[in-house]
Amino acid sequence: MLSKILEIKLPIIKIIFFISLFIITSNSILYFFEKYINGDRFLFDDLVLNYCAGVLYSQDVSPYGFGLGKTPLIDCVKNVIGGDWGMPAYFYSTFYLRILSKLNNFEFDTIKSIWLGLCFFSISLILFFSYKVLPINKLKKVLPLVIFFSFGGILIKAFTSGNLSVFVYGFLALSLFFLHKNYKIIFCFIIILISLIKPHHLIFFVIGILVYEKEFIKYAVISTLIVVFIYFLEFTYNKELFLGYLSNLHASTTPEFFFSYNATVGLKAVIQNLPTNAAEQLGFYISAGPNLIRNLLWFFLTFVILIGSILYRTNKKIKNLDSSKKSKLIAFGCIVITIVNPNLAVYEFFLFIPAMYFLIEKIKIPKLSFYDERIKYLIFLSFVIVQDI
Repeated sequence: MLSKILEIKLPIIKIIFFISLFIITSNSILYFFEKYINGDRFLFDDLVLNYCAGVLYSQDVSPYGFGLGKTPLIDCVKNVIGGDWGMPAYFYSTFYLRILSKLNNFEFDTIKSIWLGLCFFSISLILFFSYKVLPINKLKKVLPLVIFFSFGGILIKAFTSGNLSVFVYGFLALSLFFLHKNYKIIFCFIIILISLIKPHHLIFFVIGILVYEKEFIKYAVISTLIVVFIYFLEFTYNKELFLGYLSNLHASTTPEFFFSYNATVGLKAVIQNLPTNAAEQLGFYISAGPNLIRNLLWFFLTFVILIGSILYRTNKKIKNLDSSKKSKLIAFGCIVITIVNPNLAVYEFFLFIPAMYFLIEKIKIPKLSFYDERIKYLIFLSFVIVQDI
């Protein structure tokens, strides 16, 4: 079967790829207009949570709290969207919360307009990063379509969510551009700022280690200590509010949160769901969700993947670290970071998708060199026609 597919002429595979890309792109755009422009689907629903968190904080009310009867955001969110949102919760830092408090001076419609501009700016940064650091020469002319409409338009879904990650990943892309240019301090500065909003993004320092090895470790350690120190200052500034923030972070690891949202798709989600799915096939039931054993398993696998990636880089012993090799290491790092992300959702794939396309284009297949181009375009085609990751 595979041999027959590989006998298909390359131009035909290319035509199928571009037709599929056009169909998927058109379908995603039509869906957007049907649901968000002509329909009643609320655009940027996650943005409402940030807006309401800022409004509550400006009124000296903590937005933290999770669970039935414990979520202070409910009334504000209902008033903004004109309907029920379920059980909204705010999980960002107290540092970011003080920035959000300034939103109280604006109407939500104004915030949506500003957010739309920020999103397009962020998307521009991601495309700039993709063209400059992870160039995909075979798909250069259609790169924006390939990035945003692959896997069923998953990044378009991320855009419509209004989640802060849409904006954050633009600056993560910019930071990696500076890392590629060997501006380590600028890279660290951007990661520090982002980590003051979402602390798990400290893991992006791993990419610096993958690229520059021991030379980067001091930058990672000092930057991490700076973030820890600032969070300590946050704690001393308002202990009650900061403890509320920590309580919400803990809540995100509980079964209650899992069964309320269950929106993650990464390694942790696989570990939490796989035993249940396997048991169903065998005719009995095992409850899904987090528990001590599954959490330890996720931690162990994450540790193995990260250490294994660093050891792999060390064993490569790259003597001439040129631009092309840096790009490959950064792409590899983006994929590793995505895999181990504990809260991986649709809006966390902005760097993963261009990294995947880039590495596949660069991979050499010695034993199948005659079919090399065909195999790559078939993989590209699978990325386009598969409707979810």
